[in-house]
Amino acid sequence: MNELFSVKDKVLVITGGKYAFSEYRDLSKVSNK
Repeated sequence: MNELFSVKDKVLVITGGKYAFSEYRDLSKVSNK
């Protein structure tokens, strides 16, 4: 699962930069809970 997150994080950063990072963080919080 870590690998998937890593790839998603990279894609998000490339697609939206800061905005993508924000969304990724939100997803991480939901996944964590």
